[in-house]
Amino acid sequence: QPEMARQLALVALAGRGPQYHSARMEDWQTFAIASALSGRESDAKNALYVTLALTADVDTRCLSTLNAVQTYGDRLRKPVEAMFYRLHTQGRAIGSQACAWPPNGSLLSRLQ
Repeated sequence: QPEMARQLALVALAGRGPQYHSARMEDWQTFAIASALSGRESDAKNALYVTLALTADVDTRCLSTLNAVQTYGDRLRKPVEAMFYRLHTQGRAIGSQACAWPPNGSLLSRLQ
């Protein structure tokens, strides 16, 4: 039920104080996934951009989003590709196999 998950993620994002900063990343990731599954590609893409702003570890973020594509399917592919492209244009993906542009299809196929 992606729309319900999307609404719950919004409540979690709006209802928490700054002391829950570490959980925000997962809330934004959940919002991105649920938005993509609900057909809200623009919201999914923008939520993934927020996860980039919150992280210092782009490798982990890239692997997490690749795992989401593997788990939830092609509806996430375009938002994830947009996220990877943004990393590439910002120069934050240099030296990262997980964040390679274009997204590494062979890496995606190995994730299970």
